[in-house]
Amino acid sequence: MPSPRAGTSGKMQSDLQGVECMGLDYSYEIFTPAQNVAGALIGLAELAPRTQRVPPLTVTLPGGDQIVLPFTSNFRSEPVDCSTSSRLELDTSIMFGVDDVVREFFDVQESELDELGRIAIGYVYLTVRFAPTLHPRYASLQFTAATSG
Repeated sequence: MPSPRAGTSGKMQSDLQGVECMGLDYSYEIFTPAQNVAGALIGLAELAPRTQRVPPLTVTLPGGDQIVLPFTSNFRSEPVDCSTSSRLELDTSIMFGVDDVVREFFDVQESELDELGRIAIGYVYLTVRFAPTLHPRYASLQFTAATSG
């Protein structure tokens, strides 16, 4: 059974005056049996904005399965072969329901919502680690927001 873990991690950043300050990366990590990665990525693709116009990305997973996703990898759409790799990097945009926090953060206008009342949030970076050290029969899907707010 997948085991979610939400959290934040600190990163040092420099502000314009060169003073070091602490920023936050918001992330969520899900562990799933390795054989479920293709299904999880296909399910995630269903949450991509329908209006997003990026060329489809073909990904070859360990074991040889190929899937086509509406995302980029390192901001490119060239095919990615993970058949001999331990990780996959994706740049995603995902549709989320709008609550008060999202409405305030994005200053959401009704015209930006889809027919289900959702808005596209992205980039959300996804790192898939195949057979991570702590759980070698599982895969880790770590989502990190491209914001510190």
